[in-house]
Amino acid sequence: MASSMMSCPYCGKLTDPRLDNCVHCGGFLRKKPGPGQRRSSGEKETCPTCGALVQAGDIICVACGTNLLTGQRITEEQAAAAKPAKRKLKLPSIDVNLKWVAVGTLGFLVMVIVLLLLAWFLSRDPVQIAIEQYNRGHIIEAVETLEDYLHAVPDSVEGHQALAWIHWENANYAVAAEQLASVVRLAPGRRDAHLGLALSWASTRDPGNRRRAIAALEEMVTRFPGDEQAWYLLGLLRGIEGDFDAQAEALREVAATDGARALSARRLLAISSALRGYTSAAQRAIQEIVAYAPNDGDVLATAALIASEEADWIAATEYLRAAVDSGTGFDDEALTHLGILLVSRGRFSEAKGYLGRAKALDETNRRAQLFHAVCQRELGLYEEAMRELDPLVRTTGPLAAQAAVEMARVHLVLNDPVRAMQSVQQAIDLGATGATVHTLQGRAHARAGEHAAARDAFRRAMQADAEYAPAYLEFGLYFLQQGAMSDAIEQFERYLGLIDPDIDDAHADEVRTLVAQLKETVGAAQGAT
Repeated sequence: MASSMMSCPYCGKLTDPRLDNCVHCGGFLRKKPGPGQRRSSGEKETCPTCGALVQAGDIICVACGTNLLTGQRITEEQAAAAKPAKRKLKLPSIDVNLKWVAVGTLGFLVMVIVLLLLAWFLSRDPVQIAIEQYNRGHIIEAVETLEDYLHAVPDSVEGHQALAWIHWENANYAVAAEQLASVVRLAPGRRDAHLGLALSWASTRDPGNRRRAIAALEEMVTRFPGDEQAWYLLGLLRGIEGDFDAQAEALREVAATDGARALSARRLLAISSALRGYTSAAQRAIQEIVAYAPNDGDVLATAALIASEEADWIAATEYLRAAVDSGTGFDDEALTHLGILLVSRGRFSEAKGYLGRAKALDETNRRAQLFHAVCQRELGLYEEAMRELDPLVRTTGPLAAQAAVEMARVHLVLNDPVRAMQSVQQAIDLGATGATVHTLQGRAHARAGEHAAARDAFRRAMQADAEYAPAYLEFGLYFLQQGAMSDAIEQFERYLGLIDPDIDDAHADEVRTLVAQLKETVGAAQGAT
């Protein structure tokens, strides 16, 4: 192995003689030194780089640092070893490649934004979306959104609640009630759902649904026994149904508390007592309430109503007058009722003022219009009365028939029997019956000279109501015009036996005087005979 190795002539270290260069110093082993390399030993040498003289056997030129074996400078070798060669990168073409990079980047951003928007939209609450649609006026779309949502999620309380709210806002009360019934089933502890369910059924104004409203309130007070509003509404609805005992039971739950609703419950309890025939109890109750709240218009109106039930028209009138002066929660009704009471007492001018106020509050108040026309007729304002009665006659129902009757009275005052008979017939066609209509019919026939028809009409009036005093008075006047004094006296005396002599417009004293005069005349005629 040793014989196969040789000492390097440059560094003296053992190396393989088959190699061209020494593995230790890089010296040439088999080739002759080329230009710029050292020559054989014993010769003077010069540096191939800078030309400086070097000693035989030197490897490095001390003048410039050239490696005499390789011809490279020491600093270049170190730099080459420390810094690897850099790779040159070829930049892409700006005109072509950069454009497609920008397009691709923009497309990616658009895709990301679309995905984000889609995720946001899908994550939104469908109930809120429907509410926004409704607020923008897209009612059908809002309903469809909620219905689709509830089809997928049938137990969504908020979905049923929102759909009920939309239907309530659009007066679809029955549909709203159905949705609220689902809310009550799914969330029985929600008070607002119970109350909304009852109000929705009640708002349909259907008797069957009103009973459903009562059932809903009965369930509500079972779950919320201290809820005054539920008890109060239950009392109101039971009263409308005519179940006054059950109404009183509900109202007592509210009356035992404090506040405005308790006072209202006490008022309704007094009315309930009156309607059940407990008039003494009703009067005591309302007097206590009036003493507690003497300036409360609703309390005073209730006192007037109870006085009317007792036919105490004077007290009723005064209570109502005080009520409308204090202000009530139903001024148009209070003013109308006060006007009618004053009409019944013959105080037409005063009544006309109150009825005019009622009309101003509610232009559709037909009762106020009717009795306002009566006041105009009694005050001699015949043309005004007919103008107010005419639109009422063109409607339907009891008030239309009564308006036709009042129109007939105006025509009789104006001595127009033909039109009076037409109005009476119109009243009959509209459903008017009874002694009043037949009495007017008799007067119209008598004024037109149709005596047989007049007598028949008066007799029908007496058959319809044997105690209708005006029929006897008018029949007596008819006989008087015909010269049948004995028949006239008979009818007048029957009239006096039926009326209250203390009523001003009964003209009792005048009729008595007339009867006395007729009897004298008849007696004188009989004596002369």
